[in-house]
Amino acid sequence: ALAAAPGGAAVGTLLVSAPVVMLGTEGSAAHVGAKLWLKDSAVSAGPLYSAPNGIELGRVDDPTAAKAKAGEAVDGFLAVEIEGYVAADAVVASLEPIWQDAEMNYEFTCGACHTLHDPHEHTAAEWATEMPTMAKNANLQLNEAMPILKWLQTESLKPKSGN
Repeated sequence: ALAAAPGGAAVGTLLVSAPVVMLGTEGSAAHVGAKLWLKDSAVSAGPLYSAPNGIELGRVDDPTAAKAKAGEAVDGFLAVEIEGYVAADAVVASLEPIWQDAEMNYEFTCGACHTLHDPHEHTAAEWATEMPTMAKNANLQLNEAMPILKWLQTESLKPKSGN
């Protein structure tokens, strides 16, 4: 959850892999800033993306409280800078351990039900529509499914090795 003040009500959400800059700490809260994209021509509530037509990395519910500042517009997407507070332990210096855990969980959890799909079999957008059903069938909680989804989406965007 992204709050306007430490311990405050949520004004948005940042998901696993949302890139943030640490602006400081206050108690058990990290003051963070992020540069993301909204699918709109004006600053408004809605999903936040890594790039125009990129991976969904969060949501802003109250743009004013998140101190949202508009940047350039590209193909129906608007660059936006936001800031707020998240739990300090939610910020990591490297996603590598998270991706390793997500890949392992994908192999063991998803592989228990079916043959594993190569992450390149689907686009990032297709994984976003495929995963909710598969996660439900595997009885995964959101906090268990989200890292797997974000890992699959990130891997799907990388060049396929061996080609």
